[in-house]
Amino acid sequence: MSRRHLAAVGGAAVVILLAWFMFLWSPKAVELTDARDRRTAANEQASQLQLRLERLKDAKQRTPDLQVTAERLRSAVPATPNLAQFLLDTNDAAAKAGVNFLSVSPTPPAASTTGPTEVQLALSIKGGYFQTLDFMNRLLDLPRIVVLDTVSVTAAAASAGAPELAVSLTGRMFTTEVPASATPTTAPATTATTGTSAPNKNVMVG
Repeated sequence: MSRRHLAAVGGAAVVILLAWFMFLWSPKAVELTDARDRRTAANEQASQLQLRLERLKDAKQRTPDLQVTAERLRSAVPATPNLAQFLLDTNDAAAKAGVNFLSVSPTPPAASTTGPTEVQLALSIKGGYFQTLDFMNRLLDLPRIVVLDTVSVTAAAASAGAPELAVSLTGRMFTTEVPASATPTTAPATTATTGTSAPNKNVMVG
């Protein structure tokens, strides 16, 4: 076979190879690259979905605990001042502690720029030393958050031979309700008064 024939055969082979690459291999290579990209994206999406599924399963398992926590938060800082329930709870704490006299004077809710709305409280109790401490502990243990700011103690007239203390307390409790006015006008305080002889029947609100 002459060199001319060999060159013609070689040139034909090159042309065929180029045509095969351009019309067959190149499109397939692009499709293969696209398929690999789609597989990589699908794997990433599957990983994200698996992570989301695990988080949802974890959230579902924690739902009862989250509901309990949410209920505690609602009780600690209710959506309304709910003064009537607070007066009943305070009255019950006074009766169980054995203090002889209790008065509670909440003021209208005041807007706060740093947190929940505050309800200022003024409390007066009269009783023995240990009874007074018991009452304060019960007050702080209420489901609703109560913060005591000041405590003023003076000696009171003895009852049945036992020394007593007259204690004045100021404090705060909170609500998520926003007052109608950021600077509410002064209103008369609401006062509850009771004695331990019939703590749940002698509540007067005025």
